[in-house]
Amino acid sequence: MNTKLIVIFLSVLIFSSCNILKTVKLMKAGEVIQNEFVEEIPFEYRLGLIILKVEIDGNEYDFILDTGAPNVISKELAQKINTVKKSTETVGDSQNNESDLELVQIDKISIGSLDFTNTGAVVSDINNSQEVRCLNIDGFIGSNLMKKAIWKFDYRNQIITITHSMDAFDLSGNIKRVRFFPEITGTPLCDVKVNGQIEKNVVIDLGSNGDIALSNKTYDKVAKNSAPFKSISTYGRNASGLYGAGAVDTTKYMIANTISFGDVTLNNPVVEFSAGASTIGMNFFKNYDLIINWNTKELILQQLDEYNHSTLTNLDGFSWMYKDGKLVVSSLTKGGMAEKTGLQLNDKILKVNGEDYSQMSSDKWCQMLQNPIDTDGKNLDLVIWRDGKELNFILKEEILLE
Repeated sequence: MNTKLIVIFLSVLIFSSCNILKTVKLMKAGEVIQNEFVEEIPFEYRLGLIILKVEIDGNEYDFILDTGAPNVISKELAQKINTVKKSTETVGDSQNNESDLELVQIDKISIGSLDFTNTGAVVSDINNSQEVRCLNIDGFIGSNLMKKAIWKFDYRNQIITITHSMDAFDLSGNIKRVRFFPEITGTPLCDVKVNGQIEKNVVIDLGSNGDIALSNKTYDKVAKNSAPFKSISTYGRNASGLYGAGAVDTTKYMIANTISFGDVTLNNPVVEFSAGASTIGMNFFKNYDLIINWNTKELILQQLDEYNHSTLTNLDGFSWMYKDGKLVVSSLTKGGMAEKTGLQLNDKILKVNGEDYSQMSSDKWCQMLQNPIDTDGKNLDLVIWRDGKELNFILKEEILLE
């Protein structure tokens, strides 16, 4: 059973007219003190995302690395360190939720021996999202800081190399290049073509543990102009952003004939379409050594493994989420086994294969995300609570799309 949500963080800034000039100036600010450098930084994975150590005011903190966002710090951290408030902005996350947040300048953020000075950051209650809380982080390193250097991600060895020059890298082997267009925050965007239809401004998002997700508008264009293709849809909530889960919505999945961006061409991949942010996430990039060069505005990908996302498999065609102290059914696949047998959105799950989940805590939910239930091909025995009654469901894994 795959219980891991696609966690997509802060990826959109919506500017108010009176503060836009201040915001642009802050997002462009900052520099690396060192002139010449090659720094190797270890990182760890949490829920399929990159976590690295940073130092601020002599103390060490855990930050997620998120190219789809500017720097973000928690409210608690903002109270502990030296910051200068610059403005207030309306900031939206990947699930189209919004909040008014402070933008501040941080004197210095150190990563290894490198010092990034006078960089901008958003101050947010990052524990507002239960899934972000599970990461146990203090903030995000975003693209407005990252664009001051060249970054390479060695996913196999879990090493980030930060340098001032491409001379630090061996570019032999199977190399793919993708041109990108940075937003004012530095967030890299690229154009993606699926079955001949182009979607512009797709986010290169290392703050997403998903695959390739595009817009409903692009799906409609593909459906109108392409030969028949295989697709399914789910309804409910199956993604979380900085401010929590998105609204109930329909997400479509199709097997595309081809999808391409830059030199990368993929044949017959499963592609997601929704009302959320359009992104290329970590599940794709982890198959490569990835270099992001903001100077030349390009991604360089050295292939390690074949990207294989040609089927969509789920246990019983449903997923679950933590909500108000309960484990609840959060999404269902149209025509899937769970829907056919009568499972409904917001059903409260009491037991899974005999284990009691009637009294859920946020810590237990985090444990479930970190260690998903593995049925090893066996049936899933659910006991749920609905309208004052206990109901039993026995479900099994099914291939939803291939």
